[in-house]
Amino acid sequence: MGGFKKISSILFTKKAFKKAIAYALLILCLYIFKDFLGIFLLTFIFSYLFFSLACFFQKKMKLYSQKNKAFKYVSMLPLWLIVLFEYLIFIGIIIYIVSNIIPTIKTEVTSIVDEFSIISEEETF
Repeated sequence: MGGFKKISSILFTKKAFKKAIAYALLILCLYIFKDFLGIFLLTFIFSYLFFSLACFFQKKMKLYSQKNKAFKYVSMLPLWLIVLFEYLIFIGIIIYIVSNIIPTIKTEVTSIVDEFSIISEEETF
């Protein structure tokens, strides 16, 4: 009976109760927004990757500016500015892919479909 009292006193403390409520609210929110979980996941993945990459660039720029005194202002770039540049480059790459590569794929696929229809018409006769 003493073990149950000890466990119940730990489980029913104010701090544990707040944690249980927080976890319950988190699970409820995840259930309510289950259709958006993919977007949330992609957002967290991209933000983690871009932030890690920005920290890497910032460290490398500091090392480079210590070796070359002419570039001492490069190491003073804030982290948010580096992340902004990364996002702009990423968006530029996406725009390039959408505007140049996808139309090329579309024309290739339509030409393949046209050739296939010509071949299938020849075989029916």
